[in-house]
Amino acid sequence: MVTLLLDSTRLEIVLSATERLLAFHKGNVIVPRDTIAKVQLIDDPWSWLRGIQSPGTRLPGVIAMGTWKSVNGVDFVIVRRRLPGVVIDLEGHPEFQRIVLNTRHGLALIQALRVDAGEQPADVVALATGAVPTAGAAEEPPADEPEAPAEAESPKAAPGAVPVPARSPAPHARRSLPPHARSSPPQPDPPCLALSLSRALTPSRAQATSRSDDVALRRRRAAS
Repeated sequence: MVTLLLDSTRLEIVLSATERLLAFHKGNVIVPRDTIAKVQLIDDPWSWLRGIQSPGTRLPGVIAMGTWKSVNGVDFVIVRRRLPGVVIDLEGHPEFQRIVLNTRHGLALIQALRVDAGEQPADVVALATGAVPTAGAAEEPPADEPEAPAEAESPKAAPGAVPVPARSPAPHARRSLPPHARSSPPQPDPPCLALSLSRALTPSRAQATSRSDDVALRRRRAAS
């Protein structure tokens, strides 16, 4: 069976050497994507043949390859036995109005035509299954990943230093003073303490008076 390659601008139907010989076609069949009007999945390609081969090869029920011409237009045909295939209707193609093919990948062709193929030709099966990245997937920027919040750096200790755990306040520092120890107005000295102090000061004063009298008497004697 033929190989179907698709890129962003065209569909290429790759023919083997035998198929080219029997179809009287020198190379692969190139179909611009903008000329593809419709693609249909079919079970019996023989029922879709119209006109006569010119040029081409036909063995009824066995093989039909080449160019088929009719009053409705010119078709390109690659058909073997009663195998399923596709019918591609064209508009504006320079050679053909329709292409009839045997292929097991008709559904993959329809799916591949719905995606944006890249610049390089790729098999329609690979495009349909996602094995080959499409142009839309290549252009889509990757999603930004949320940045992790920066952690606060802890101060680094000097080499050889032993970390000291933080100390909590001493339990006794939080204790409150008892009610009787709180600030209160000063209390006067008791009477007994004042009496004892006055008694203690009285002999001192008497001694000072006697000493001054003695000094004055001596001065008088010395003057006489």
